[in-house]
Amino acid sequence: MTLSEVETILGGSGEDQTTGGVGIGATGLEGQQATEAVYVWTEGDKQIIVTFRDAKVHNQRQVNVL
Repeated sequence: MTLSEVETILGGSGEDQTTGGVGIGATGLEGQQATEAVYVWTEGDKQIIVTFRDAKVHNQRQVNVL
């Protein structure tokens, strides 16, 4: 599922919480930028946190959502 598909389901844009960095491989630090992005949707004390890897949902978690 892509970011735009998640935004459609959740009814709007999430806040981009992606931090920069480089990959770590067998030979040490690599010059490639990480291909992960983290977006957070917040309403009151409820949060949905979605991690995208290579532009597709990789992981999601919910805080205070029943």
